[in-house]
Amino acid sequence: MSELYNPLNVHVNIGTHRVTGFMDGTFVKVERGTPENFKMHTGAHGDVSYTKTNDPSGMITLTLKQTSPSKRILDQMAQLPNDFPASVINKSDSNYMAVASKARVIQLPGGEFGDEEGSDEYIIGCADLIVSNL
Repeated sequence: MSELYNPLNVHVNIGTHRVTGFMDGTFVKVERGTPENFKMHTGAHGDVSYTKTNDPSGMITLTLKQTSPSKRILDQMAQLPNDFPASVINKSDSNYMAVASKARVIQLPGGEFGDEEGSDEYIIGCADLIVSNL
């Protein structure tokens, strides 16, 4: 049986807002702060040990159209002094989920204008990002 990916089934929620108005191409990217679960250390005599990486942080990068209605909400959320929840859920061809309860808008886009609609990139910093392929 073949799988069918449909980008309409990828949902991004920031706080209580469902983000809309994504740019074509890669419109959401999830990255762990430290991609390794363990760091390997090899001594001078070849003895190997591992150290658990306890960095649950990460980032969610959103690429929105300049006309996205979500830009206004994200701009307002960037001014908040408190954390909010964030999630990326793919209900299309897999059961992928990335969730955080302690997120903030850490980078706002600049301004760029041309003869066609452009894109704006927002980076959401997550202090406690959990990523899972269910």
